[in-house]
Amino acid sequence: MTIRRGPWVIVCIFSLALAMAAYAWQLQRTRGRQVLAYLGWEHAERIARASSVELWALRPLPAGSVPADRMPATRTLRIAGVRHAMVQRKDLSRAPGIVHARQALLDDASFHWPAAAGGAPATWQVALRFEQDGRETLLAFDLNRGLVRLTDKNMSLALQPASANGFRRYLDEQRQPGPREPMTGDARRRSGARRMTRHTPPPRGSGTAATPSDEANL
Repeated sequence: MTIRRGPWVIVCIFSLALAMAAYAWQLQRTRGRQVLAYLGWEHAERIARASSVELWALRPLPAGSVPADRMPATRTLRIAGVRHAMVQRKDLSRAPGIVHARQALLDDASFHWPAAAGGAPATWQVALRFEQDGRETLLAFDLNRGLVRLTDKNMSLALQPASANGFRRYLDEQRQPGPREPMTGDARRRSGARRMTRHTPPPRGSGTAATPSDEANL
């Protein structure tokens, strides 16, 4: 009797692929178990898959400053009881390195454990905002001390030294000014008017000439 090996080979390959996928899934789940306990499923899923990722530069607002409802042009958030204003925003959704940053934020090996509560006050310079379907996750960073905090938590995570250095370099690089955005029509007209004013010579026969100080002030 002749044994047909083709179907059995296909079954073996398919079974092996399933086993490897299950092992990879279990390994990934084990590597992120403590992060998942800190973040919760919803926030972890958003960090992994959100279509929109933004970098926010933050500035702490002193107590008694203008209430948030009177600052319509500025988004504010509260971190550890202190209000912060978002003073700069940059889209990182397709930025180089953002995939690795997402993975690092969901890997237990990136952090010291357990999560820390209290301690010296942190200085939150930036935040990453992950948004999907109208819901958001905000992670604040103290880049000087290597701390990460989910803004609605009362505990922070301390990054391992290598991870802290990596995030500091990456986020500092992303905070640098990017290419200038194209000017709108109104902005181009204003710019053209300024150039015409700067370079138009005085009328003939006026008897006056612009001095160097006058030119500098034009």
